[in-house]
Amino acid sequence: MKIGILGTGGVGRTLAAKLNADEHEVMIGTRNIADTMAKSKPDGMGNPPFKEWQEQNSKVKLGTFADAAKFGETIILATYGDVTTNAIDLAGNENFSGKLVVNTTNPLDFSKGVITQNEKIGISTPVFVREIAKRVDRVRKSRTRDLHGGNRETRIARHRPTNHLQAM
Repeated sequence: MKIGILGTGGVGRTLAAKLNADEHEVMIGTRNIADTMAKSKPDGMGNPPFKEWQEQNSKVKLGTFADAAKFGETIILATYGDVTTNAIDLAGNENFSGKLVVNTTNPLDFSKGVITQNEKIGISTPVFVREIAKRVDRVRKSRTRDLHGGNRETRIARHRPTNHLQAM
């Protein structure tokens, strides 16, 4: 299956590596390919630069948010919560039509550095999910999971469905 992942952080990379190991074709989307590849220091969460990660995961493609959304039969949202709606807008609503969308985001704000899980961006999880749903219309299914308190992103990647990816 072709899977597009929006977000090059730890969750996106973990899912991409696990899904690729399960022989899915994977493309990760980013806002700006050149900027993503030019980074030479770990990100705010301590993840190595994407370029280093991709050297170990060379079958995972990198594209823009729009490229990844268009590429995927299934699309996984794996951006920081404070930029998710912008990433969806950049990906293009038409690229979500008729596809399964898996939302692994939480409404957290990382714009001023790493924050604790309890600091929200001023909206509740249900409101955040509705904001996403407004932008991603005409999807086949939308699954959402709050990742607080567990490493569920790897559990999603290990699940081997017969015809589509589902969050557990």
